[in-house]
Amino acid sequence: LAEGFADEFRTIAPTVADVETLAEVCDAASAILDREHVARAHVLGGSFGGLLAQAFLKRRPSQVETLTLLGAAAPDPKAGARARRMSRLVRLLPFPLTRALLKMEMSRHLSTPAPPDAAERVEESKRRLEDYFDRKLTKRTLLSRVELSLDFNLRESYAATDHDAWPGR
Repeated sequence: LAEGFADEFRTIAPTVADVETLAEVCDAASAILDREHVARAHVLGGSFGGLLAQAFLKRRPSQVETLTLLGAAAPDPKAGARARRMSRLVRLLPFPLTRALLKMEMSRHLSTPAPPDAAERVEESKRRLEDYFDRKLTKRTLLSRVELSLDFNLRESYAATDHDAWPGR
């Protein structure tokens, strides 16, 4: 996605460290923007990144010019309960088994044939995802993501009036 915006925008796509709270992620993102001399950013978050983007807007509205969410949801206590169960399970299972189960689930979701004009991009995404699961994903990272999901779904709340004073869009 960053490449698609390269002609118009400078893209900063930080890797999320293995942390347990949204406050830690938001503090780090804020520090990165400060270090890069970005006063207000166009924040884009998809799926898991969408929950991080929402948390960032809540904590740092003055640093957000626009917020774009793709496939993101509002906090959901039921999703938090599922994440809590997943956390317990991941801690108990041997990580190679957990990784294999995750890969199987992701493959199931990515098995739909892609239109011809998108097939190459989809295959590249599958290769990158496979590489991530095989070489980069660790148990610690997975547990961190589950903890962040718990933090979002069980401790965050949003109201329609939360950002009435926010000058962004």
